[in-house]
Amino acid sequence: MTTNAEKIYNAIIVDDESDNRIVLGALLKLFCPEINVVAESDNIKQAYTLIQKHNPELLFLDIKMPGGGGFELLEKFTKHTFEIIFVTSYDQYALNAIKASALDYLLKPVEESDLKKAIEKFKKVNGSAARSSEQYSQQIQTLKTNLEDQKIAIHNRGNVVLLPVKNIIEVEADSNYSNVYSENEDTINVPKTLGEWEELLGENLNFIRINKSSIINLTFCDHYEKGSPIIIVMKNGRKHAVSRRRRSEVLDKLKQ
Repeated sequence: MTTNAEKIYNAIIVDDESDNRIVLGALLKLFCPEINVVAESDNIKQAYTLIQKHNPELLFLDIKMPGGGGFELLEKFTKHTFEIIFVTSYDQYALNAIKASALDYLLKPVEESDLKKAIEKFKKVNGSAARSSEQYSQQIQTLKTNLEDQKIAIHNRGNVVLLPVKNIIEVEADSNYSNVYSENEDTINVPKTLGEWEELLGENLNFIRINKSSIINLTFCDHYEKGSPIIIVMKNGRKHAVSRRRRSEVLDKLKQ
């Protein structure tokens, strides 16, 4: 008497944080042994090479990483021969955007039950003719658009302003508050710390923290002046010095 062996699926984990890769790999080995992690990567350049080499059926992908995020990796492929499970930090808007795009995700820190559900869903759709590569690409583009169209509700002079994230030029720390400079509004003083803003904007690839007191939208960067430190000049004329510890990450983003 023989039994059918469980099909093995090759997977790659792409996340810039080593702890997240280690935890996810361990959970898969323990609870989802049918998923064989053939490689890991902390950047999209290496990930692209590994995907071409191993041709995985499944990709665990962080949306935002230094030096380039998940969407920039996916745009390198004209056809998607693998399924994607996005792995993201908590951000309700990002989760809603992923759900609206009918794509799957795992919330950090990854829970056993959520992982099992995601893998079962993956196995049902893997190899299915119900979703073509073109349809998958459209879902990914829809997700990217949804994230870019994000609006944040902020209180201003007794009113609640729904501020489109794409219109935010920069956010500047002001003790336990922050000053928000936007394209279509006056400067707004908001009762949010810069850390809270960093979490809110975490899934939007256009934003990057450049020092202890500033987050900028790269869309509104006019140019930067070389030197030590690097000086970023925004289109609104404001200038910002890039901290030494963030220099490499910021330069990578500016050169994309």
